[in-house]
Formats: sequence, structure tokens, C-alpha cells
Amino acid sequence: MRARGSLSIRNGFELLLLAGLAFHVLHTGLGLGGDRVDSFVNDWLYVGLLAACAVGCLARALTTQRERAAWIALALALVSTALGDAYFTLVLGGADTAPYPSLADAAWLAFYPLMYVAVVLLLESRVENLNASVRLDGVIAGAAVTGLGAALMFPRVVDSSGDVAATATNLAYPLGDLLLLAAVVAVYGLAGRRSGLVFALLAGGMLAQVVVDFVYLDRVAAGTWVDGTLWDSLWPLGAYLLARASWTQPGTAARIDLRGRSLVVVPALGGITATALLVTDHFHRLHLAAVAAAAVALAAVLVRLALTFRENGRILGDVKLQALTDALTGLGNRRSFMRDLSQRLESEAATLMVILDLNGFKAYNDTYGHPAGDSLLRRLGARLELAAAPYGIAYRLGGDEFCVLLEVDGSNAETALDAVASALVEEGDNFSVAASFGAVLLPDEADTPSEVLSLADQRLYAQKRTVQSSEGRQTLDALLRVLLEREPALHGHMREVGELSRTIGEHLGLAGAGLEQLAHAAELHDIGKLAIPDTILHKPGPLTTDELAYVRKHALVGARILGAAPALAGVADLVHSSHERWDGGGYPEGLAGEDIPLGARIVAVCDAFDAMTTDRPYRKAMSPEAALKELRRCAGTQFDPVVVDAFCAAWNGRRVAAA
Repeated sequence: MRARGSLSIRNGFELLLLAGLAFHVLHTGLGLGGDRVDSFVNDWLYVGLLAACAVGCLARALTTQRERAAWIALALALVSTALGDAYFTLVLGGADTAPYPSLADAAWLAFYPLMYVAVVLLLESRVENLNASVRLDGVIAGAAVTGLGAALMFPRVVDSSGDVAATATNLAYPLGDLLLLAAVVAVYGLAGRRSGLVFALLAGGMLAQVVVDFVYLDRVAAGTWVDGTLWDSLWPLGAYLLARASWTQPGTAARIDLRGRSLVVVPALGGITATALLVTDHFHRLHLAAVAAAAVALAAVLVRLALTFRENGRILGDVKLQALTDALTGLGNRRSFMRDLSQRLESEAATLMVILDLNGFKAYNDTYGHPAGDSLLRRLGARLELAAAPYGIAYRLGGDEFCVLLEVDGSNAETALDAVASALVEEGDNFSVAASFGAVLLPDEADTPSEVLSLADQRLYAQKRTVQSSEGRQTLDALLRVLLEREPALHGHMREVGELSRTIGEHLGLAGAGLEQLAHAAELHDIGKLAIPDTILHKPGPLTTDELAYVRKHALVGARILGAAPALAGVADLVHSSHERWDGGGYPEGLAGEDIPLGARIVAVCDAFDAMTTDRPYRKAMSPEAALKELRRCAGTQFDPVVVDAFCAAWNGRRVAAA
């Protein structure tokens, strides 16, 4: 309610002010009201309008927090103008000869420095990148505009003035106006349309003041000035626009980011203006003030050029550093590494290039989150840099991959390698992070960057596979032991399914890591049965619907158990799908056809064959021939036909070999 009431008062005040301003314009321009209101309009209404603008601006300055210092400076500028006019009207208006300069002149002239302070404070609060070179643009604009104005106005003012004091006072007005005009030029040269409504109103108010002051001085010097004309209305109009600027504050003050061509406009125009003035002075003598201002403008342009060159050099250095530096760790990045690697190969100095890749980082990142992962990378990067420092330089190539270039000889190569590998180790209660690496000795083992990287990658991933295989085998053995302790009778089943699956996998072209994952999945496909109660698992008769649904969860449970070990992630995927059917009627996802991983399809066939040929509490075992017949019957529905054919061929071949 208070804010709404304040807004209503302000709107009423502004409406009254605009009405008075309109009447002043209509009287001075069209003679509205006739001669009988001349004294009221030219003296009291004029002073009242200026005083109202000053009071309104001061009230706004005292009731706002944002940019208060700037608005107080603007309010004081308007107050000084209003006081000067009030003093002139009340004290000097009836005097036969007014002192010159007077207290009114002091108040009027105080408007200029206060107004300039307000503009500078607003620029500092609203303009980004207001550095030393941009601040110098104000000097350039001021000197150039002052030089231009001095060339046009100063000779006439000097010629029409009397004593030294009168001349100095008369020159102070156009000089102040020129500085205000320079502020307008600087703001719009830098920001243009981005300056917003506040600066537009300030510019309009200052331009109104500048125009009427120049006209006044010119006509007074020529003896043609007449009071009470439309020109008089420009002073209160300018005051209104300045006051209105203080009332026009957005919810969030817009920030003007100075970039690109806007930074060239002011020094370019200032330099052109100053050069034109100096060239003109060569053919037609200008006032000394104009020549001096032009010289100052050109000197400022040269200083601005030097500052810009220095700033651009600093920016170029920063950009170059950023282009070669990893933002997270501060180490050299891939671009920096490739540059240094090429230089090392050209120098043919003995260098050990080592690529290091973290083991266990993904699990750490997934468990503790990316901020913690970034913090870990920064710590490890700092340790790696410290460990590599006696021998060479450390880099981060991206993700969790690091690299070092080490100057070594036959005696310290192994020591340096151990130092950098040990630097990338961190352990906690629930995590362990270490590094696999691939090392290449330059230039003995490779001649080009691509050869170096290829060989290092081969060695890195060979070591990583060895580590993962070792970790996976240890986890696998532990899980098998747990399962056998719970279900000793499963030992033969697990071994048989594992051997059959490996044989079928080889028959279908699997090899390497894929074949090993298949064999592990075949051995552990029943690991989820650890979660099934004995009363269900060993029930002698058929299972109920609820019991069957419970048993079918063992594939999901098994996949979760295996998935806890990163080295067995691929095995977990196969176990998860080992009970899917070729026709889509299996569980847990209802996958069909080749959407089911090949390893899972193989395990399903081998598991079914071994189950059919093994005695159960509720039935006798089938003969191998009957089990093969059943597999063929279910090919295309429950089982993959290709896998069934491969199994039958492998089984028959196995039987022939045994005979």
C-alpha cells in the first residue's frame, strides 16, 4: 500500500510539473496568456519549474538505494541551478547593474562538475570492462569536443567580454557545456542503443542545456538575445529530462558490456576531430584553447593506442595460456602435450613418454558425485606435477587420463616411472583409485607422435586388461566360493555349464575378453539364488505361482551382485539376460531375438541342456539324445536356432572325440 501511495504521489507531482512546463512552452512560443502573465511565467513559473525538478530528483535520490551517489550528484546539480535562478530573480532581478560574476554564476557553474560526477558514477555502475583505456575515451571525447566548441565559440565570447573576470566567467559556461556534450558523445559512442532509457534521458537533458547555453552566449555576444522566447523553455525542459532520468530505474540495472567496434568509435572520432582542427589552424588561425584541446585529444589517442596494445597483449597471453592449460588441474592440456611431444621427437633427446589412466575413478565419481570427482582429479594432478617435476612435465589429456614427458637415462627411468605411477594413487574406506600406464622410450621406440601414442595406448590397455582380469578373477573366485558353500550340489552344474558355454562360444567365433565373460557368466548365472529361501529352492514338488515369481527374480539379483564389481560389469549383463527367450516370453525384460546378448543366449541353451540331463527331486534326468531333441523342438521359440545348431554340432563332436 505504501509503494502504491508513493507511486500515486509521484505521478501527480510529475503531471503537475508537465502542465507547468507545457504552459511555459505555450506562452514563450505562442504568447498564451498575453503580456499580463509575462512576469509570472518568465520569473516565478520558470524558477518554480527548476525548483520542482530539483526537489523531485533529490527526493528520488534520498529514497533509493541503487546508484544513490550518482542520483545525489545529479540532484545537487539541479538544486544548484534552481538556487542560482532563485537568487538572480529575487536579489539581482531589480538591480540596475548586477555584479559580474555573481553568486548566481557560482551556483550555475556548480551544475557542470556535479553533473559530470553523476554521469561518471552511472557509467561505473552500469558498464562492464570500464578499464583504464575506456576511461581515457572520456578525456579524448572531452578534449575533441572542447577543441571544436572553442574554435566556434571562444573568439566571439572573448571579443564581447569586458574585464578578465567577465571573460573567464563567460568562457566557463561554454567550457562546461562542451564537457557535458563530450559525456554524451562518450556514452553513446561506447554503448549506442544499449545505453538504455536512463542515459537517453540524461543525454536529452544535457543536450537541451548545451544548445540553449550556446544560443544564449552567441546572441548575447551579438547583442540580439531577447528574454521570454521559446529558447528560455529549453532550460526547464532540460532540467525535467534530467530529473526524469532519476525516476526511471529498472528493477535490475542493466549492465552494458563493451566489446568489439564500440571501443573504437570514441577514439576514432576524437582523433579525426583533433586532426581536422590542427589542419584548419594551419590555414586559418583558431583560438589557442581550440589548438591546445586538439593537441590533448591527439596525445590521449596515442596513449589510448598504447594502453589498448598492452591490454591486447595481456589478453593474447591469457588466451594462449588457456589454450595450453587444463582448466581443472592447471596442468598442460592435450594441445600443449602434442606440441611438446613434437619438439622432443625433433630434439632426439632421451625421453620417457608415459600415458596414465585411472582405475576405479568411475566408481568413485558415481558414488561421491562429480564435484568430489573433480576435487580428486585436482589432488592427483597436483601430486603428479610434483612427482614429475625433477624429470619433466605433467599433462592432463582429458577425463581421467594423464601423461608425462620425462628426461631420463638408463639409471633413473624406472625410478621416474615408479614416482609418477605412485602419485596417482588414493585410497579410502570404500574406494581405491590407482593408475595403469603405458610407457614409450623416445626416440628409440617410435619416430612420430601418432606412433608414440599408438604404442603407449597398446601398452596401457594391455596392462589395464591384466589388472581388470586379475581383479575380476579374484571377485569371481570369492563369489563362486560363497555360492558353493551355500549350495555344494551346484558345483558340477556350474562347471558343466561353464565348459559347455566356452565350447559353444568358440564354435560361434567368440574369443578373448568376450569368451572369458561368457565363461564367467555361465559359471555364475545362478549366483542370484543366494537370495532364494531354502524352502523354495529345495521344494520337492512344483512351485506355486508366487514362488515361481520369487525364483524369477534371481537373474536381477545376480546381475546386481556382479555389477557391484566394475571388473564384472560385462558378466553381470549376460547373467541379467540369461533367462530371456528367443520369442520374447522370457524374463526379466522380455527381450527377443538378437536383442538378447549372444553370450546370454548361449548360457540359456547350455543351462537348459544340463538341467534336463541332471536328476531333480521331482523328476529323473533325460538322456542326452532326448535333451538334444528337446532343444531342437524349442529352437525358434525358447532358444536361438543358431545357438542350438552349434550346441548339437559341438555335443556330437565331443561324443565322437570321447569314443
